[in-house]
Amino acid sequence: MIVPPVLAAVWLGGWAYALLLAFIGGVIGYEVSSMASIHSKPRAGVMILIGAAIPLVSMLVGFPAAFFAAVFGTIIWSLLVSFSVSDFNDRIGFFALSLLSFAALLSLILLRSPAFGGTVAVVYLIAVIAGTDTGAYFAGRSIGGPKLAPAISPNKTWAGLIGGTIAAGLVGLLFFFTPALGGKDIAVLDVFGREAAAAFAVSCLIAPLAQSGDLMESWIKRRRGVKDSGNLIPGHGGILDRVDGYLTAAPAIALIAIMHKGGAVVWP
Repeated sequence: MIVPPVLAAVWLGGWAYALLLAFIGGVIGYEVSSMASIHSKPRAGVMILIGAAIPLVSMLVGFPAAFFAAVFGTIIWSLLVSFSVSDFNDRIGFFALSLLSFAALLSLILLRSPAFGGTVAVVYLIAVIAGTDTGAYFAGRSIGGPKLAPAISPNKTWAGLIGGTIAAGLVGLLFFFTPALGGKDIAVLDVFGREAAAAFAVSCLIAPLAQSGDLMESWIKRRRGVKDSGNLIPGHGGILDRVDGYLTAAPAIALIAIMHKGGAVVWP
């Protein structure tokens, strides 16, 4: 039910995509303020507005302005959280969550631009993360075995991580060999030359990155004593619970694309 409008916004780009990211950024701002026990409506409102503003600033003024707005937003979010959170470790956790949230928004804006892959780059990232989650779920349920991080997320297993990594690599190969899905024209898949093995390896890299974002959010939720980041999606928690993998994976993929575009990451 959520996927079709998301994919439609990614496909349309422009204001449709900006408004999608603005909605996500604003809800993340609300959920972060809620997890930080910010009861002041003005403070929570500021966090929501800053989260929603970044994609809109990019559309209205340009990406460089959005970048500086994101730096400013990270500082403001961290300061507002510090008024309600006294524990040092929790403050560090929320700072990391704020920084990565804005980094992910900027990365998704950048990847959607024609210079860095456009629609197909974002769809590729969505597909690989979905493949990671699906592979991790089925491998974890069917194989079980040692827990990945029992103190943070008891349901995650090493088997799930391996299964998710393999599934991510297979999705990358699907894109690599399918011209209709972008094929070898996806800059991220062409980082180490037009080789299937490289496409598989880069796609596999996304799985542990996405899992680390998931674990980071789970660590914060456990410390704050909450089960979900919110209740916007009945039965599935909040927006952060659905996009936590993008917090770490999207910036990494955007960085790879930037370095590749500059000629810094290619086979000799």
